[in-house]
Amino acid sequence: MAPASDSHSHPAGRAPGAFEAHPPDDIVDTSSGVTDAAHAKANSATIVLVTEGSGFLASHLILQLLAAGYAVRTTLDSLSQEDNVRKSLGIALTAAGADVDGYLARLHFFASNLASDNGWADAVRGCTYLHHALSGDAPKDGVLRMLRAAQETTVHRVILTSSFATIGYGHPQESSRVFTEIEWSVDNNNSLPAYHRGLLQAERAAWEYVQGLPAGGERHGNKLQLTVLNPVGTYGPTLPGLPPPPASNAIQHLLDGTWSALPDLHLGVVDVRDLADLHVRAMTASEETASGQRFLAAADGRPVSLSSIAMAIRKERPALAKARKVPSISVPNWVARAASMVGGAGGSGGRNVSPLLGPALVTNNEKAKDRLGWRPRPVFETIMDTVDGGVAEESRMAREAGRH
Repeated sequence: MAPASDSHSHPAGRAPGAFEAHPPDDIVDTSSGVTDAAHAKANSATIVLVTEGSGFLASHLILQLLAAGYAVRTTLDSLSQEDNVRKSLGIALTAAGADVDGYLARLHFFASNLASDNGWADAVRGCTYLHHALSGDAPKDGVLRMLRAAQETTVHRVILTSSFATIGYGHPQESSRVFTEIEWSVDNNNSLPAYHRGLLQAERAAWEYVQGLPAGGERHGNKLQLTVLNPVGTYGPTLPGLPPPPASNAIQHLLDGTWSALPDLHLGVVDVRDLADLHVRAMTASEETASGQRFLAAADGRPVSLSSIAMAIRKERPALAKARKVPSISVPNWVARAASMVGGAGGSGGRNVSPLLGPALVTNNEKAKDRLGWRPRPVFETIMDTVDGGVAEESRMAREAGRH
């Protein structure tokens, strides 16, 4: 089964209640028109569930939903994490000049995870929307468990974070190819890496489940809706006290000595704040606009090369680049493949980069922009915010750990 065909357009502009794009040095923008008293009052009666509230994407999404006035619930593997998540969100809200106590009073935590049925019934009861925000980690059984819980209650729409891994892999390598939402990764003879295969199976299972649901029934004619977001690598600032995303390892390795030379890698980039904004827009858009649709989430332009990221760090943060010995020497693909890693003399270990070498995987983000009015920020603003927003400190600790 596949998502609905893209047969309708949506005028550009802010989706009702969605969060406007904001300057890259802000984590949360409380000056957006959607956070005025009228909108906040209207949204306060709507309960939104976000999975895995300690996660990179989920924490930013929670901030944007709170700023828009929604009542928010989030799941955690253990409620012992609640204090740390509240503290992290509070620091971000304080920096933005928000009403911290007022915002956090609308946030409630539930112990639940995708590996167990426990807690889901309580977490989803009374919710109108459910965001699966555990980006890059969507086991098939867990996604189906979440969808079944949503179907059995009042949830109107599920916004599922999938991945570009379900779109752009397993195809013949063609430098001129541009990927859109209509394509699916190809897994002939289990040729995809296990990580990509798991994501592909999970998203396909989600579409099959929702499209197989009967209309009406106990839901009084309101069939569960599904919208899927397919982000490329997600970057940006990490909230205080929370872990950075796996995608940021590429930048961290430039700063912690793992990579002493630069392989010919190209990274697809989307800012975590823009991805959270897209989640809100997909939630608030009309059924015709968003239900049954996939939206590819990527910044404008082509994927960015690792060498250009290193150059930007040397230019914009010269002291940091000098202290961390950010590499400037590039190596051709055949050298990287022969070595199976980049590190070598002067390095402190390596990382197998062979599967990542080859032509850049170019994406088209026009559907999200046209239908939902989404406007992602420039790539290098995101890159520098990633460096400044936690990765530099993580790389320092990794470097220090390697000395002992």
